[in-house]
Amino acid sequence: MIARIDAQLSDVIERFYKSRSIVKGSQTHKLYRIGFEQFDLYLEREAKSSDMADETVGPWLPWLRDVRGLAPVTVNGRRDKFLCFWRWGCRKKIFHHWPEVQKIAQPDHIPHGLKTEEIERLLRACEKVTQPVAGIPGSDWWQAIVWFWFHCGERSGATRKIRLDAVDWETGEVSAPGSIRKAGKAELHTLGPEAMEAMRKIRHPERKLLFPFPHDNATLYNRLRKIFKRAGLVYRPPKSLRISFASYLEANGGNATAALQHSSRSVTVKSYLDPSIVKREPAHKLLPKLGGAHNVSQPGSLESAGGSP
Repeated sequence: MIARIDAQLSDVIERFYKSRSIVKGSQTHKLYRIGFEQFDLYLEREAKSSDMADETVGPWLPWLRDVRGLAPVTVNGRRDKFLCFWRWGCRKKIFHHWPEVQKIAQPDHIPHGLKTEEIERLLRACEKVTQPVAGIPGSDWWQAIVWFWFHCGERSGATRKIRLDAVDWETGEVSAPGSIRKAGKAELHTLGPEAMEAMRKIRHPERKLLFPFPHDNATLYNRLRKIFKRAGLVYRPPKSLRISFASYLEANGGNATAALQHSSRSVTVKSYLDPSIVKREPAHKLLPKLGGAHNVSQPGSLESAGGSP
């Protein structure tokens, strides 16, 4: 079906939700809905099919940043969702022009993991949690998941989809199938004795999932934020423990890129290696020494290296 030039975009959006099996009320639906609503706000009217054009959508991105005050990474997330919908419409021949809207500039951020002493403080704060999680003592549930994140670096979303029967309680191996992991890559994690000791405390009752959590992501993060506050720490999301895993592994001679199953080394370095954990020789120590005429003929000086005095 070719969309009429004046067709309301909301009708097409409903078809998109059904086609992609996006359930209303889910986190994915929420992210798409917010983006579509903000596009209407930018246009100051309900969007139409004719608005699916680079010259209309392109200026929307800096508007989200400059007028709505969204961070560049959030703006680019809105763009990614919007273009996924747009490309779907092109494949269905609903829209006529494929998108070429570029991302806005997004500054790099230094990865920040939790240091060992901070993880220890976090674990002690977990011991004081009294609110149960899915019938499991809250203190045990939170200690187990913190240990799990630190010992294998699994993502938060995949962690909460791992089945209880995926754990080998003798060897400490935990199977994470590709169906629950980003990029569809399966992984067999091997946990250390400290993590397994914490995990055995939540082995019962019998259930489907290893870490059941009958609430949404916002509730999970809010409860974790309270634990950080109790520990006297600045809040950092679960990814901080994935960064800790990668950084300490790398600092002690391991290969974080392989451990995280990244296809690109630059992704690991840019987003997962905390420079305060993975120490590198300061640049100034690799430079030739300066300090007067008595040093200019010494090995490593500018003169001996062929440089100008």
